[in-house]
Amino acid sequence: GVLVYLGVVEGDKVKKGQIIARLDDRDIVAQLDEAKSSLQLNKVQLTEVENNFNREKELFDRGLSSQQSLDRAESVYKSLLANISIAEARIRAAEVALENMIIRAPFDGTVLTKNAEVGEIVAPFGASTTSRAAVVTIADMNSLMVETDVSESNIEKIKQDRSESTRLNSSH
Repeated sequence: GVLVYLGVVEGDKVKKGQIIARLDDRDIVAQLDEAKSSLQLNKVQLTEVENNFNREKELFDRGLSSQQSLDRAESVYKSLLANISIAEARIRAAEVALENMIIRAPFDGTVLTKNAEVGEIVAPFGASTTSRAAVVTIADMNSLMVETDVSESNIEKIKQDRSESTRLNSSH
């Protein structure tokens, strides 16, 4: 989707679940509105169709209506119930799709780089010539490990720091 909001910059600290960015969701909002309207329309019709079906059952039980009339009323009633289920499923699907337009921090960390700008297209499964694969790069600075080369002439200058914030792997 098209990136419409980017709420972080490089160096920002983020918390797990924090909203980092949003994608354009107007089409999904329209689908959600349509599904809600469809559900409302079907529910308005439900009382009338259900009452008609119950009347046909009562008339049939008294021998005043045909099996065909009862079957037709039952079919209309069951079709409407199915349409209500379909509308409810469409609402749930649109709500999930709407949530997927919100990009949240997957863990506590620090924004290292911004990979996309507002107005660019981002895609979840990799970049192409017209889209970006990532909005930002985040790292948990508490779990970083650094590997470096030290010349033999400087090795005696290396000291181990016992604090929690810095750990030196003595094998390097």
